[in-house]
Amino acid sequence: MEYSHLDFPTSDRVVRLIQTRLHGSSSVRLRGRLKHWDPDIHGELALAVVAKVEMLNRIVTRLNNDLIFLTEQLKTVPKAVENALRRFGR
Repeated sequence: MEYSHLDFPTSDRVVRLIQTRLHGSSSVRLRGRLKHWDPDIHGELALAVVAKVEMLNRIVTRLNNDLIFLTEQLKTVPKAVENALRRFGR
């Protein structure tokens, strides 16, 4: 089993970055949301969303790399692949 380390800045820094982006947004709606920012709710929620997106990006990248590796391996044994497909159905 492989483990990944997500090298995040501190949660306070991530939240400040999000608040800075909201403050500088051209969207009136987003700037308005910053006025109603509740650190107890939005801070943890923002960090959870960032963490989930980062994990999904890493998982998708790893899965794509594994699929490329598998495809290359299967190309080296075309007869075995054909036999397996015939045996187990397409």
